[in-house]
Amino acid sequence: MRFLFDKEFPSFHDSVLGLMKKHSKRHSIEVWGFPSGNIECDTYDFQTNYGNLLMGHHSDEKHKRWWVPINLDNFGYGIQIPIAFEMCIPKAANRHLSVHYARDANDDINILHKGKFTVGHGSVSMLEFFRYYRANPGGWPRISFDGREYLLLGKLNQRLLDNSFLDLISSLAEFAKYIPSFKNKYRS
Repeated sequence: MRFLFDKEFPSFHDSVLGLMKKHSKRHSIEVWGFPSGNIECDTYDFQTNYGNLLMGHHSDEKHKRWWVPINLDNFGYGIQIPIAFEMCIPKAANRHLSVHYARDANDDINILHKGKFTVGHGSVSMLEFFRYYRANPGGWPRISFDGREYLLLGKLNQRLLDNSFLDLISSLAEFAKYIPSFKNKYRS
């Protein structure tokens, strides 16, 4: 397995955005809230077994990435949508982000979460998250890659792209349901 190369990110992003547009049941412009402010994003809705998954999309030129905030609507929102977690797609390799993308021997793109979250105005340590995850396991396998522990949130199979994208949407919705319990425990 290897991380995506810089030149692969634009086509990967375009493929994911195209799949979001193709499979969402609704598209709207919504305000997403996070600790340092609000951002207006294209927002796509997907019906899942865990509730309505909301995925935002915003081209962040300052940080050279596409910002993809994620939440379930059954956790409620008023003026702004709170963020359960985010899945940025960098415009060039960036190991500081919480989600990494790696191509495996089958040419699948693995979506790997390194267990880093913002809670309030600070970040949760990855060791603390994985300690919580081992005690309260979810449905995502833990894998070791490049000297780091990750959760495998899903894969995009280039030959079965639509099916693998829908599987990824279900996994992201389950993760959006799982993460608030971790953040609440961390805050207490």
